[in-house]
Amino acid sequence: MNGVVILVLGLVAMAIIKLIIDKNWVGLALCIIALFLVLGVGHSSK
Repeated sequence: MNGVVILVLGLVAMAIIKLIIDKNWVGLALCIIALFLVLGVGHSSK
């Protein structure tokens, strides 16, 4: 399970780095908002 988490986090980090390099600020903002919503909703539902 930890390997899957590390793999997914690595892919997300690569996607964010690519958005920064391409200067796609709208896509970067949407990605950060989506990550915030996914992580926020996932941890608050206990």
